[in-house]
Amino acid sequence: MAKLYANPAELIRNYIECRNQNDVHEMRGFFAPKMVVHFPPSAPVTHYRSADEFTQSIIDFRVAFCDWHEELLELWGSEDKVVCRVVESGIQHGEYMGIAGTGKRVEFLSTTVFRVNTQQIFEQWYMYDAVSILQQLDVNEDYVERKLFPDRFSGGNAMEAKRHEP
Repeated sequence: MAKLYANPAELIRNYIECRNQNDVHEMRGFFAPKMVVHFPPSAPVTHYRSADEFTQSIIDFRVAFCDWHEELLELWGSEDKVVCRVVESGIQHGEYMGIAGTGKRVEFLSTTVFRVNTQQIFEQWYMYDAVSILQQLDVNEDYVERKLFPDRFSGGNAMEAKRHEP
Protein backbone atom coordinates (compact mmCIF):
# COMPACT_ATOMS: atom_id res chain seq x y z
CA MET A 1 0.00 0.00 0.00
CA ALA A 2 1.22 3.50 -0.84
CA LYS A 3 2.40 5.73 1.99
CA LEU A 4 0.13 8.64 2.96
CA TYR A 5 1.70 12.13 2.96
CA ALA A 6 0.36 15.32 4.55
CA ASN A 7 -0.06 16.96 1.15
CA PRO A 8 0.87 16.39 -2.51
CA ALA A 9 3.92 18.68 -2.33
CA GLU A 10 5.36 16.59 0.52
CA LEU A 11 4.87 13.47 -1.62
CA ILE A 12 6.89 15.03 -4.48
CA ARG A 13 9.62 16.33 -2.14
CA ASN A 14 10.04 12.77 -0.77
CA TYR A 15 9.96 11.31 -4.29
CA ILE A 16 12.85 13.58 -5.35
CA GLU A 17 14.83 12.62 -2.21
CA CYS A 18 14.23 8.96 -3.07
CA ARG A 19 15.47 9.55 -6.65
CA ASN A 20 18.66 11.10 -5.24
CA GLN A 21 19.21 7.99 -3.11
CA ASN A 22 18.63 5.82 -6.23
CA ASP A 23 16.28 3.57 -4.28
CA VAL A 24 14.31 2.09 -7.18
CA HIS A 25 12.17 -0.18 -5.00
CA GLU A 26 11.08 2.72 -2.79
CA MET A 27 10.69 4.98 -5.85
CA ARG A 28 8.30 2.51 -7.48
CA GLY A 29 5.95 2.95 -4.51
CA PHE A 30 5.30 6.57 -5.51
CA PHE A 31 3.77 5.56 -8.86
CA ALA A 32 0.17 4.60 -9.56
CA PRO A 33 0.23 1.38 -11.64
CA LYS A 34 -1.16 3.03 -14.78
CA MET A 35 0.67 6.33 -14.45
CA VAL A 36 1.49 8.21 -17.64
CA VAL A 37 4.71 10.18 -18.11
CA HIS A 38 5.05 12.75 -20.91
CA PHE A 39 8.40 14.00 -22.25
CA PRO A 40 9.15 16.82 -24.73
CA PRO A 41 9.24 15.96 -28.45
CA SER A 42 13.04 16.28 -28.45
CA ALA A 43 13.43 13.51 -25.87
CA PRO A 44 14.50 9.98 -26.89
CA VAL A 45 11.08 8.67 -25.72
CA THR A 46 7.99 10.89 -25.63
CA HIS A 47 5.91 8.94 -23.09
CA TYR A 48 5.55 5.95 -20.80
CA ARG A 49 2.15 4.43 -20.06
CA SER A 50 2.80 2.45 -16.89
CA ALA A 51 4.73 2.61 -13.67
CA ASP A 52 6.71 -0.48 -14.72
CA GLU A 53 7.84 1.13 -18.00
CA PHE A 54 8.87 4.34 -16.27
CA THR A 55 10.68 2.50 -13.47
CA GLN A 56 12.68 0.52 -16.05
CA SER A 57 13.61 3.76 -17.82
CA ILE A 58 14.98 5.13 -14.54
CA ILE A 59 17.03 1.97 -14.01
CA ASP A 60 18.41 2.22 -17.57
CA PHE A 61 19.21 5.92 -17.17
CA ARG A 62 21.04 5.27 -13.91
CA VAL A 63 23.34 2.83 -15.71
CA ALA A 64 24.51 5.73 -17.86
CA PHE A 65 24.47 8.36 -15.08
CA CYS A 66 25.02 6.43 -11.84
CA ASP A 67 25.73 9.57 -9.79
CA TRP A 68 22.65 11.52 -10.96
CA HIS A 69 21.47 14.25 -8.58
CA GLU A 70 18.41 16.49 -8.54
CA GLU A 71 18.53 19.77 -6.63
CA LEU A 72 15.05 21.04 -5.85
CA LEU A 73 14.80 24.79 -6.50
CA GLU A 74 11.06 25.39 -6.23
CA LEU A 75 8.01 23.36 -5.34
CA TRP A 76 4.40 24.47 -5.28
CA GLY A 77 1.04 22.88 -5.76
CA SER A 78 -2.66 22.42 -5.14
CA GLU A 79 -4.84 19.47 -4.15
CA ASP A 80 -4.09 17.48 -7.29
CA LYS A 81 -1.16 19.16 -9.09
CA VAL A 82 2.40 19.88 -8.02
CA VAL A 83 5.02 21.77 -10.03
CA CYS A 84 8.73 21.65 -9.35
CA ARG A 85 11.84 23.21 -10.85
CA VAL A 86 14.99 21.15 -10.47
CA VAL A 87 18.66 21.40 -11.45
CA GLU A 88 19.68 17.94 -12.63
CA SER A 89 23.28 16.82 -13.01
CA GLY A 90 25.53 13.82 -13.35
CA ILE A 91 28.53 12.32 -15.11
CA GLN A 92 27.94 10.03 -18.06
CA HIS A 93 29.69 6.76 -17.23
CA GLY A 94 27.65 4.35 -19.36
CA GLU A 95 25.88 4.33 -22.71
CA TYR A 96 23.21 6.98 -23.26
CA MET A 97 21.27 7.22 -26.54
CA GLY A 98 23.90 5.11 -28.27
CA ILE A 99 26.76 7.29 -26.97
CA ALA A 100 29.42 5.40 -25.03
CA GLY A 101 30.36 6.80 -21.61
CA THR A 102 32.25 10.07 -22.00
CA GLY A 103 33.11 10.90 -18.40
CA LYS A 104 31.55 14.33 -19.03
CA ARG A 105 29.29 16.07 -16.57
CA VAL A 106 25.93 17.40 -17.72
CA GLU A 107 23.70 19.87 -15.92
CA PHE A 108 20.36 21.36 -16.89
CA LEU A 109 17.17 22.85 -15.51
CA SER A 110 13.92 20.89 -15.68
CA THR A 111 10.32 21.64 -14.82
CA THR A 112 7.82 18.93 -14.02
CA VAL A 113 4.07 19.09 -13.48
CA PHE A 114 2.70 16.16 -11.49
CA ARG A 115 -0.93 15.05 -11.21
CA VAL A 116 -1.07 13.49 -7.75
CA ASN A 117 -2.93 12.89 -4.53
CA THR A 118 -1.36 12.44 -1.09
CA GLN A 119 -0.30 8.86 -1.91
CA GLN A 120 0.76 8.47 -5.55
CA ILE A 121 1.77 10.09 -8.81
CA PHE A 122 -0.78 9.46 -11.58
CA GLU A 123 0.69 11.54 -14.40
CA GLN A 124 3.66 13.77 -15.01
CA TRP A 125 4.75 16.22 -17.69
CA TYR A 126 8.55 16.49 -17.67
CA MET A 127 10.11 19.40 -19.57
CA TYR A 128 13.81 19.71 -20.22
CA ASP A 129 16.23 20.50 -23.03
CA ALA A 130 17.34 17.13 -24.46
CA VAL A 131 19.53 18.85 -27.07
CA SER A 132 21.46 20.60 -24.29
CA ILE A 133 22.42 17.23 -22.79
CA LEU A 134 23.85 16.04 -26.10
CA GLN A 135 25.70 19.33 -26.62
CA GLN A 136 27.28 18.99 -23.17
CA LEU A 137 28.43 15.52 -24.20
CA ASP A 138 30.07 17.11 -27.30
CA VAL A 139 27.84 15.20 -29.70
CA ASN A 140 27.92 16.67 -33.21
CA GLU A 141 24.87 18.37 -34.72
CA ASP A 142 24.33 15.69 -37.35
CA TYR A 143 24.06 13.00 -34.66
CA VAL A 144 21.63 15.14 -32.66
CA GLU A 145 19.39 15.57 -35.72
CA ARG A 146 19.44 11.86 -36.55
CA LYS A 147 18.85 10.71 -32.95
CA LEU A 148 16.19 13.19 -31.87
CA PHE A 149 14.35 13.77 -35.14
CA PRO A 150 14.68 10.58 -37.21
CA ASP A 151 11.30 11.14 -38.90
CA ARG A 152 12.62 14.42 -40.34
CA PHE A 153 15.87 12.93 -41.55
CA SER A 154 16.12 11.24 -44.91
CA GLY A 155 19.92 11.07 -45.04
CA GLY A 156 22.63 13.62 -45.68
CA ASN A 157 23.55 16.32 -43.23
CA ALA A 158 21.62 18.39 -40.69
CA MET A 159 20.90 21.14 -43.22
CA GLU A 160 19.25 18.63 -45.53
CA ALA A 161 17.12 17.45 -42.60
CA LYS A 162 15.80 21.00 -42.12
CA ARG A 163 14.52 21.01 -45.73
CA HIS A 164 12.31 18.03 -44.85
CA GLU A 165 10.55 19.76 -41.95
CA PRO A 166 6.79 20.21 -42.42
